Amino acid sequence: MHNKKINFNLILLSMVTILFSCKMDEEVTLPTEKEDFRLNIMASSDVFPQEFSSIGLMYLDHIRKDSVQILGTQFPQRPYPSLPVGNDPNVLYTRLTSGNRKMIFTSVKDSILYEAQHNFVRKGTYNMFIADDMVQDSTKIQYRNVFSDDSNLPQNGKIGIKFINLSPDSGEVTISQGMKDGSKKQLAALAFSQSSPYLFLDEQAIVSNGIIPFSFQNSKKKIFIDNGVAFKQGVNYLIILKGFTFPKIKKDAKNKTYYFDKSLTTVSRIVQS
Repeated sequence: MHNKKINFNLILLSMVTILFSCKMDEEVTLPTEKEDFRLNIMASSDVFPQEFSSIGLMYLDHIRKDSVQILGTQFPQRPYPSLPVGNDPNVLYTRLTSGNRKMIFTSVKDSILYEAQHNFVRKGTYNMFIADDMVQDSTKIQYRNVFSDDSNLPQNGKIGIKFINLSPDSGEVTISQGMKDGSKKQLAALAFSQSSPYLFLDEQAIVSNGIIPFSFQNSKKKIFIDNGVAFKQGVNYLIILKGFTFPKIKKDAKNKTYYFDKSLTTVSRIVQS
């Protein structure tokens, strides 16, 4: 089987950079027509990378020798290339076959640590987020898989912006765009795990220094965040609200305690260019 060595930063921010790997029964040197959707995975959770610091592999559908293996430090060579999206070489997705697919995260000894499942549409571009979930018992660890369909193509002369709320204790957050006259235009009110449609803006939306400003607000929870994105035409951004509004103490199944300070923040991520 022909192999290509490639580094792929699959899980950003909270997860360390891991080498992508793949093992298949058939010889594959380039994506074919059957590998018809694109996937990237991000741990937006504060808890996940600490609880599962021992993740060694992620399989698709089955844990067996003939299944597709993704993420493995012991598999530095992979015959299945990850491709840049558009003109940005840093925006990488892996190409897979569409349908109802299960992602199985395992330890290096193939014991199952975590699972996720989703029905992927042909020719789609997806970002999968592993987010901290809302729970009545604030000490309980629970996750939610949130899938963002980022298949919208960039538009010439415009910047595409989509917002997603992945903060489990922020409540409904109002997102507004700052205008040149100092006023604010409300764009969306997003509860946890909700996302907005893509908003396409031209350079007239720039307020100053090439920046389009946005704000995130929930006055009852004293959330006031001002942020902005540098205008880049022909680029789609995903702006993620993540983290905890209030400090948290979490315990896993073995009663190990994890402490998390207030960590609410926004992250801007290019998803297509």
